[in-house]
Amino acid sequence: MEEISIEPMKREEIPAVGQLVGRVMATTPIHAAVFGGNAEEVLLRQEEMFLLTFQHHPGQTFVTKRAGQIIGAYRMIKWPACQVTPDEARRVGPLMKKVLKDSLGRVREWVSVWSAEDPPASHWHLGPIVVEARSQRQGIGSRMLEHFCRKVDQNREAAYLETDLAGNVRLYRRFGFHLTREVDLFGVANYFMWRAPDRSGQA
Repeated sequence: MEEISIEPMKREEIPAVGQLVGRVMATTPIHAAVFGGNAEEVLLRQEEMFLLTFQHHPGQTFVTKRAGQIIGAYRMIKWPACQVTPDEARRVGPLMKKVLKDSLGRVREWVSVWSAEDPPASHWHLGPIVVEARSQRQGIGSRMLEHFCRKVDQNREAAYLETDLAGNVRLYRRFGFHLTREVDLFGVANYFMWRAPDRSGQA
């Protein structure tokens, strides 16, 4: 297998990352329920949503590359910056409204539910985390999770994430996350997971 690298996202890579994340996330149950399918117009809408997200709320975003090509990405944001502030909502809201169109109401409900579950305690919020379709099931997602966990463990920080895929729950458990709550939203099971700080090196 060719060398895999994980490095901070560059500003000029945002369009490619937005497209990648939009296309991969469109295949998940909650996105299908919120956006109503995978017609090309719907896919483009989700790409634009993530493009705006990474332009205005990137946190620390890392891209995974093979042979210089982006094949995966993940974002981590330190609480409470993972919550959208009123100022950000005023600034980005009109752009999102234009992009999301008839999906806006469902997106607002979705974001409201996920935001309410976000623990009010210091942590790094992981998500989205994606690998392009043709590179999945090759251990790349695990490499990205190892990279993330090393970063939070260096400072003995907690971590938190959401997923709508039961298979991902099993994967995240291997990296120390445990399920804190499960919520049904639009007929889709949403799982919320917490990873306690690593205290193994503490005196």
